[in-house]
Amino acid sequence: MVDIRTSTIEELATLLGRGGVSAVELLNSYIQAIQSEDKNYNAVAFLNPDAEKIALELDNERKNGFVRGPLHGIPILLKDNIDTADKMITSAGSIALNSNIAQKDAHLVDRLRGAGAIVLGKTNLSEWANFRSTRSSSGWSSRGGQVRNAYATDRTPGGSSSGSAVAVARGFCAGAIGTETDGSVVGPSSMNSIVGIKPTVGMVSRTGIIPISHSQDTAGPMARTVLDAATILSVISGYDPSDHSSAEFERAEEKKLFQDLQISEITPIMKLIIRGKKREFFSAIGRSLNILLPVENNTSTQSQKLSALWLSPDEWMIFSNETTDKNSNYNDCLLYTSPSPRDQ
Repeated sequence: MVDIRTSTIEELATLLGRGGVSAVELLNSYIQAIQSEDKNYNAVAFLNPDAEKIALELDNERKNGFVRGPLHGIPILLKDNIDTADKMITSAGSIALNSNIAQKDAHLVDRLRGAGAIVLGKTNLSEWANFRSTRSSSGWSSRGGQVRNAYATDRTPGGSSSGSAVAVARGFCAGAIGTETDGSVVGPSSMNSIVGIKPTVGMVSRTGIIPISHSQDTAGPMARTVLDAATILSVISGYDPSDHSSAEFERAEEKKLFQDLQISEITPIMKLIIRGKKREFFSAIGRSLNILLPVENNTSTQSQKLSALWLSPDEWMIFSNETTDKNSNYNDCLLYTSPSPRDQ
């Protein structure tokens, strides 16, 4: 018998795929755990009243052969300073925001929903993400009260994403999202023996998150295993034009891709194999890129507007007349000048 509350996201995704459990059943298992045990820990601020409806819709999508990704039907908790455009409030733990309903999902929430994750609810936190007082208590807020450590309730749970950390540790969700300015993801993760990642600023959009510092704030995944945390991070990371740091991050990543590129001449079709790079580094197929291309035997650097076209192994052979490993897990990228090779 599988213990859902201690299963990894990968194990749960496999179980869901085999029909061993439905998203509704998985959701209800976590809700029952919260209702029976969280009185001792105070990790969860409130549950999403629409969660079961969402889980049912995701179950129907799976039955019809549509699976959005590795988080399809997986319940995730959010720190209560992250906007959700639903019936839940976003309070940052303050009674001053006790009726604050967001008009739009945070960028990361939109990505989670798009990947099939179920927003199970929101977690308690240090009020205003611990930007309240020089003598504040980690995990305490005027709205939610004190979060308790997952393994020793008389010890600190860490802050300020304490509720998210404790919820993961106690098996109240498959994974959670925290936010960090300085230690608020990695601290409570350490205190509660889970995995937390603070991404490079700009990798995950801050749009729709109650802020502290524009130069340090970021959201990050919190989970039982490194793989689970990486899985969540792969979903919530991505370019957001509304976040200046997101644009800066993408430009930096693009620069890394092309800094060692040497091209002997600019021709109508130029090809480049990019190994091990995610498609998200280019925000969409065919997005125009302005790249300065160093040209060999030329003292000047020519500027050429290019586009990126992601190809399957079969397409790569057609357009390049070269072979590539069909079992490769890498992405192949063809750089081209207008028009696209697919239009020729």
